[in-house]
Amino acid sequence: SDAFTGENFRRGGYLDRADRYTRAAEFVATARELWDSWTPGGESRPFTHDGEQFTISGEFTVPRSPQGHPVVIQAGDSSEGREFAASAADIIFTRHGTLDAGRIFYADVKARLAAYGRQPDDLKIMPGVTVVVGDTDAEAQERAYEIRRQQVSPQNAILAAEQLWGTDLSAYDPDGPLPEIDPVIDSGLVKGRVLHGDPFAVVARWREIAAAKGLSLRQTVIETTTRQSFIGSPQTVA
Repeated sequence: SDAFTGENFRRGGYLDRADRYTRAAEFVATARELWDSWTPGGESRPFTHDGEQFTISGEFTVPRSPQGHPVVIQAGDSSEGREFAASAADIIFTRHGTLDAGRIFYADVKARLAAYGRQPDDLKIMPGVTVVVGDTDAEAQERAYEIRRQQVSPQNAILAAEQLWGTDLSAYDPDGPLPEIDPVIDSGLVKGRVLHGDPFAVVARWREIAAAKGLSLRQTVIETTTRQSFIGSPQTVA
């Protein structure tokens, strides 16, 4: 979702946003061709693929799995990511932290399947859930907050804000107030994995939460990006 990640995981570096899912679609299609290059009797066959993104020739040396194809899981939550999941995935992850947001996500993703000749049950949805247990509910709440503080370091808080505002915020204090500037649309910094929707609307919501609860930038990131969680004593969580 950013240039650093693109350079780390792909030779040649960062892809433009419009090209990412074009490459992903051909990647999955090519992988399926490779899996299907084995005969039902368990013998590999010569395989050739010459596409815009990949050129492969030879024999696939990994035997086909008993179910034919491994499970394909998609984790992107942008509109393009949801469309890709509807076309090619068996499972899509969601990190929405409220029931209403989860329902909206569910309805949106399921509605996309028909365009690809798929049924609603063809794509499973797996929500991200965190479990934090303590001897008492109060202890568990304190432990959960400390875990989030460790996960959202000052540097991570600035990065999350940069992904939303679309500009360099390295001069800002993560323990200070939210930036007063407006988001920059279509900048080189891409929205992150957990920051979705209209940036102006999301920034307005962050500011409303920060003002109501007296939160710093870092505290606001913790407040707005925490996953749906089961927190409490063993009896409460059960």
